[in-house]
Amino acid sequence: MHTATQPHLNDTDVSHFLHQHQIDSFSKVWFLLFLWQRSEQSISRTFAHMATFSDERTLDETIGELEKAGLLTLQDGKCALRRESAIETGLSALLTAYEDPVARQQMLSRLYRRTTLRDD
Repeated sequence: MHTATQPHLNDTDVSHFLHQHQIDSFSKVWFLLFLWQRSEQSISRTFAHMATFSDERTLDETIGELEKAGLLTLQDGKCALRRESAIETGLSALLTAYEDPVARQQMLSRLYRRTTLRDD
């Protein structure tokens, strides 16, 4: 698990990070936080599939969209978070928000509203 050595971001900054990187679903949030908390540099798609409890199509879409957004790298069938300061700061703040039950509910509620507005 990563320590809180990164600067703290406020709710507006977390919202900006989500919007900037097109993190618009619970599956993306969950997968990013799963990778963030892993000690390995990369994980295989097979392990990701087992660990995320998602079907292969959803996992492939999630990985593809996160790679397109610049958050992941794919190499030799494995995916890893890109290790850039801005991404690490954003993910650290996202984890902090996710660990707070009220902040998590507010964040997921915003993601749900974005998803339903997009689907209309």
